[in-house]
Amino acid sequence: MRLCQERAATALQIVLAEDDALVALVLADCLQAAGHNVMVAKDGGQALEVAQHLSALDLLITDLRMPNLSGESLIRALWAERPGLPVLVVTGSSVRGGEAALRKEIGLGGPLALRYKPLGCASLVQAVHSVHSSVSSYGEESIPLLDACGVVRQQPAAAPMDAPHSLACRAGR
Repeated sequence: MRLCQERAATALQIVLAEDDALVALVLADCLQAAGHNVMVAKDGGQALEVAQHLSALDLLITDLRMPNLSGESLIRALWAERPGLPVLVVTGSSVRGGEAALRKEIGLGGPLALRYKPLGCASLVQAVHSVHSSVSSYGEESIPLLDACGVVRQQPAAAPMDAPHSLACRAGR
Protein backbone atom coordinates (compact mmCIF):
# COMPACT_ATOMS: atom_id res chain seq x y z
CA MET A 1 0.00 0.00 0.00
CA ARG A 2 1.35 3.38 -0.93
CA LEU A 3 1.25 5.82 1.99
CA CYS A 4 1.91 8.99 0.08
CA GLN A 5 0.71 9.77 -3.42
CA GLU A 6 2.95 12.78 -4.09
CA ARG A 7 6.62 12.17 -4.90
CA ALA A 8 9.27 14.77 -4.22
CA ALA A 9 10.78 16.57 -7.20
CA THR A 10 14.21 16.03 -5.65
CA ALA A 11 15.06 13.13 -3.36
CA LEU A 12 16.45 14.33 -0.05
CA GLN A 13 19.05 12.48 1.99
CA ILE A 14 17.40 12.25 5.45
CA VAL A 15 18.57 10.88 8.79
CA LEU A 16 15.63 9.88 10.99
CA ALA A 17 16.34 9.51 14.72
CA GLU A 18 13.47 7.72 16.47
CA ASP A 19 13.66 5.25 19.36
CA ASP A 20 10.18 3.79 18.83
CA ALA A 21 10.70 1.16 16.10
CA LEU A 22 7.09 1.20 14.90
CA VAL A 23 6.99 5.00 14.63
CA ALA A 24 10.34 4.97 12.81
CA LEU A 25 9.04 2.38 10.34
CA VAL A 26 5.88 4.37 9.57
CA LEU A 27 7.75 7.68 9.17
CA ALA A 28 10.47 6.10 7.00
CA ASP A 29 7.91 4.32 4.79
CA CYS A 30 6.06 7.59 4.27
CA LEU A 31 9.23 9.50 3.36
CA GLN A 32 10.48 6.74 1.06
CA ALA A 33 7.09 6.60 -0.67
CA ALA A 34 7.48 10.35 -1.25
CA GLY A 35 10.81 9.65 -3.00
CA HIS A 36 13.34 10.45 -0.26
CA ASN A 37 16.36 8.44 0.90
CA VAL A 38 16.03 7.70 4.62
CA MET A 39 18.55 6.28 7.08
CA VAL A 40 16.85 5.27 10.34
CA ALA A 41 18.71 5.48 13.65
CA LYS A 42 17.35 4.03 16.89
CA ASP A 43 18.64 6.90 19.04
CA GLY A 44 20.53 10.17 18.92
CA GLY A 45 23.95 8.56 19.26
CA GLN A 46 23.41 6.26 16.32
CA ALA A 47 21.97 9.15 14.26
CA LEU A 48 25.09 11.23 14.93
CA GLU A 49 27.30 8.34 13.85
CA VAL A 50 25.28 7.77 10.66
CA ALA A 51 25.33 11.49 9.80
CA GLN A 52 29.09 11.71 10.32
CA HIS A 53 29.61 9.06 7.64
CA LEU A 54 27.47 10.79 5.02
CA SER A 55 29.04 13.12 2.49
CA ALA A 56 25.64 14.76 1.89
CA LEU A 57 22.82 15.26 4.34
CA ASP A 58 19.79 17.38 3.50
CA LEU A 59 17.63 17.03 6.61
CA LEU A 60 17.54 15.62 10.12
CA ILE A 61 14.24 14.40 11.54
CA THR A 62 14.46 13.67 15.25
CA ASP A 63 12.45 12.87 18.33
CA LEU A 64 13.46 14.75 21.47
CA ARG A 65 13.36 12.09 24.20
CA MET A 66 15.66 9.22 23.23
CA PRO A 67 18.23 7.07 25.01
CA ASN A 68 22.00 7.65 24.67
CA LEU A 69 21.72 11.15 23.17
CA SER A 70 18.69 13.42 23.32
CA GLY A 71 17.26 15.10 20.26
CA GLU A 72 18.40 18.50 21.55
CA SER A 73 21.99 17.28 21.97
CA LEU A 74 21.90 15.61 18.55
CA ILE A 75 20.76 18.83 16.89
CA ARG A 76 23.49 20.87 18.61
CA ALA A 77 26.17 18.35 17.58
CA LEU A 78 25.06 18.24 13.95
CA TRP A 79 24.71 22.02 13.71
CA ALA A 80 28.29 22.31 14.98
CA GLU A 81 29.43 20.04 12.13
CA ARG A 82 26.90 21.09 9.48
CA PRO A 83 25.76 24.67 10.04
CA GLY A 84 22.49 25.43 8.29
CA LEU A 85 21.27 21.81 8.33
CA PRO A 86 17.45 21.86 8.37
CA VAL A 87 15.89 19.99 11.31
CA LEU A 88 12.37 18.71 11.75
CA VAL A 89 11.55 17.72 15.32
CA VAL A 90 8.70 15.18 15.51
CA THR A 91 7.86 14.44 19.12
CA GLY A 92 5.14 13.14 21.35
CA SER A 93 6.52 15.22 24.20
CA SER A 94 5.03 18.58 24.95
CA VAL A 95 7.45 21.42 24.33
CA ARG A 96 6.63 24.25 26.70
CA GLY A 97 6.70 27.45 24.67
CA GLY A 98 6.62 25.55 21.38
CA GLU A 99 9.02 25.99 18.50
CA ALA A 100 10.33 29.38 19.68
CA ALA A 101 11.28 28.01 23.10
CA LEU A 102 12.91 24.94 21.54
CA ARG A 103 14.95 27.15 19.21
CA LYS A 104 16.03 29.31 22.15
CA GLU A 105 17.09 26.21 24.11
CA ILE A 106 18.99 24.60 21.23
CA GLY A 107 20.47 27.72 19.64
CA LEU A 108 20.52 29.17 16.15
CA GLY A 109 22.21 26.67 13.88
CA GLY A 110 19.75 26.33 11.04
CA PRO A 111 16.11 26.06 10.05
CA LEU A 112 14.02 24.19 12.60
CA ALA A 113 10.39 23.10 12.66
CA LEU A 114 8.41 21.33 15.39
CA ARG A 115 5.56 18.89 14.82
CA TYR A 116 3.75 16.67 17.28
CA LYS A 117 2.91 12.97 17.05
CA PRO A 118 0.72 11.53 15.76
CA LEU A 119 1.56 13.01 12.38
CA GLY A 120 -0.06 11.86 9.14
CA CYS A 121 1.96 11.15 6.03
CA ALA A 122 0.76 14.21 4.11
CA SER A 123 1.55 16.46 7.09
CA LEU A 124 5.01 14.90 7.45
CA VAL A 125 5.86 15.36 3.77
CA GLN A 126 4.59 18.96 3.87
CA ALA A 127 6.68 19.68 6.99
CA VAL A 128 9.78 18.17 5.34
CA HIS A 129 9.27 20.33 2.26
CA SER A 130 8.63 23.43 4.37
CA VAL A 131 11.67 23.16 6.62
CA HIS A 132 13.97 22.12 3.78
CA SER A 133 12.82 24.94 1.49
CA SER A 134 13.43 27.47 4.29
CA VAL A 135 17.20 26.90 4.01
CA SER A 136 17.54 29.51 1.29
CA SER A 137 15.80 32.17 3.39
CA TYR A 138 17.27 31.30 6.81
CA GLY A 139 19.38 33.98 8.46
CA GLU A 140 19.76 37.66 7.85
CA GLU A 141 22.96 38.20 5.87
CA SER A 142 24.65 35.05 4.69
CA ILE A 143 24.38 31.59 6.14
CA PRO A 144 26.58 28.56 5.90
CA LEU A 145 25.12 25.94 3.59
CA LEU A 146 26.23 22.57 2.35
CA ASP A 147 27.18 22.24 -1.27
CA ALA A 148 26.35 19.14 -3.30
CA CYS A 149 29.17 17.19 -1.61
CA GLY A 150 28.30 18.23 1.95
CA VAL A 151 31.04 20.87 2.17
CA VAL A 152 30.12 24.02 4.10
CA ARG A 153 30.20 27.15 1.96
CA GLN A 154 28.94 30.71 2.27
CA GLN A 155 26.03 31.79 0.12
CA PRO A 156 23.79 34.85 0.29
CA ALA A 157 20.54 33.98 2.03
CA ALA A 158 18.40 35.03 -0.95
CA ALA A 159 20.30 33.00 -3.53
CA PRO A 160 18.84 29.67 -4.64
CA MET A 161 20.48 26.48 -3.47
CA ASP A 162 22.20 24.01 -5.74
CA ALA A 163 20.74 20.55 -6.12
CA PRO A 164 20.91 18.71 -2.78
CA HIS A 165 23.47 16.19 -3.98
CA SER A 166 25.01 14.82 -7.09
CA LEU A 167 25.76 11.32 -8.27
CA ALA A 168 29.48 12.03 -8.03
CA CYS A 169 29.17 12.84 -4.34
CA ARG A 170 26.95 9.81 -3.67
CA ALA A 171 29.64 7.64 -5.21
CA GLY A 172 32.26 9.32 -3.02
CA ARG A 173 34.10 10.93 -5.93
